[in-house]
Amino acid sequence: MEESENNTMKTAHATAEEQQAQNIFDMQKASQFLNCHRGRYIVGRALYETYLKVKDEEPSDAADMKFLGETLFQIGWLSAFVMKDRNVIKQQMEGIRKHLKTAGKRKTKIGKEPAIK
Repeated sequence: MEESENNTMKTAHATAEEQQAQNIFDMQKASQFLNCHRGRYIVGRALYETYLKVKDEEPSDAADMKFLGETLFQIGWLSAFVMKDRNVIKQQMEGIRKHLKTAGKRKTKIGKEPAIK
């Protein structure tokens, strides 16, 4: 019976050591990923998107996110910023187009067609 308990303890110890080794390996892989362009891109975009959601409710956290995004994770931060700007500009352009279409259908005060079509 002692031998069985001893084997069980050895197995548990070996399993714990294997798990610890796997955790270290995973942390090394994650660290390598974080230091490559793709990793910085992903983290930067995630920081930017989260920043937009918390900037009004958690200004201190948002300031920290902005600092990290603008310094360490610029590739993703700036990409997300540009995409957001592009979407805003696109929405504004759609609004302008709709306005111009409706303006072209309206008559001016003196009964003539407006100059903008």
